[in-house]
Amino acid sequence: LPTLFSKLLFLPVTAMNVSWLLFMIFHYPPHEVAELFIGLSAHQIVWWLLGIAVVSLFHEFGHVSALLHCGGIPGGIGISIHYLLPKGWSEINDTWRLSRTDCLYVDSGGVFFQMLITWVIYALNGSWLNSRAIMAVCVTSAQMVLINLIPNAGSDGYWLVKDAFGI
Repeated sequence: LPTLFSKLLFLPVTAMNVSWLLFMIFHYPPHEVAELFIGLSAHQIVWWLLGIAVVSLFHEFGHVSALLHCGGIPGGIGISIHYLLPKGWSEINDTWRLSRTDCLYVDSGGVFFQMLITWVIYALNGSWLNSRAIMAVCVTSAQMVLINLIPNAGSDGYWLVKDAFGI
């Protein structure tokens, strides 16, 4: 899906993504999030874990798609387990050959795709599925995006700051 990084689509979709993320932050206060997770059955927790794995994989497709859009060659992509939770990974080693602007596309591609798929899942759940487990996936994904944007070593936020300032 490298086309999503075209100048015509990237900014409007990013604006929608940020609007959705702000909606999630203000619409679901911590006590409601806690109640959502406390009420999950064992069966729903399995579906939640599978949903997080799908969201994580889609996040990595975002990095790979951005790299392809910018002319780079990606390596492998997959899911591993990190602290008993699914964690995506992608080999985007070719990024160092790109311009600073293109590096920023690759750095932000993961959260861009993750927010995009999550608000689509959120809309489907609200209009059709009405699943507590899928709502938990959406809330968790929004939290994952916020945490991933904190510039800690290895996070997308770290790479965004590093590449934005040419460090």
